[in-house]
Amino acid sequence: MLVSIPPQEEALSGDIVVEAEIQARWQPATPPPRGSASLYLSLTREDGDGHSEPATIPYPEYDPPLNPLSRRVHLSHFIECIPLQPCSWEADLDFHLDGDAQGTVHIQEWMLRVRVSPSVVERPLQGSVSILGVEEP
Repeated sequence: MLVSIPPQEEALSGDIVVEAEIQARWQPATPPPRGSASLYLSLTREDGDGHSEPATIPYPEYDPPLNPLSRRVHLSHFIECIPLQPCSWEADLDFHLDGDAQGTVHIQEWMLRVRVSPSVVERPLQGSVSILGVEEP
């Protein structure tokens, strides 16, 4: 995904914080399930200069939850944007299922939020921050 900040009249520096949240339910292929599974969620900077602590949704070997479970991850990075130039930041959002159990993960809801926290606030951010290149899991 690409987080893009429109050109600003003055230099902009501060933190970009990306937060991803997922709500999912696992349906075992056979009841009771044989083995266990975990849904894995992480954010990683494409340049390798940062990553989130991965979040997992564990589904126990016996008695998987009937209701969806939620997890959230976030990643922040310090940026410096040149005046009158577009400023962007790239990251990978990864969802995958780990484990040896057969079944299906039903993603009920997922959300992606971006926040810019300038180091110095002399004037409000001009324009809106956009997120590009995100596909549904």
